[in-house]
Amino acid sequence: MRTVWNLDREFIKLNQDMVMTQMAIHDAHNMIPYLEMRRNELLAGITEGFDQYFLKNKSPDDIHISVLTNTMANLKS
Repeated sequence: MRTVWNLDREFIKLNQDMVMTQMAIHDAHNMIPYLEMRRNELLAGITEGFDQYFLKNKSPDDIHISVLTNTMANLKS
């Protein structure tokens, strides 16, 4: 009888673990849109910062971007 009781306890623990895992996955799934929004806001801020830097410190003639090689050759300080 004790073996049956121990087995029943193990099934209850397993069920609780499965429920907790399911809840964690569900919570993570609900967080994805928020995380994507924050990522986009951070990227927009970084892009804006670079734009402001180049507008203040560089003229268009100082920047030669090679589209073919994806490099910024001859970037003058």
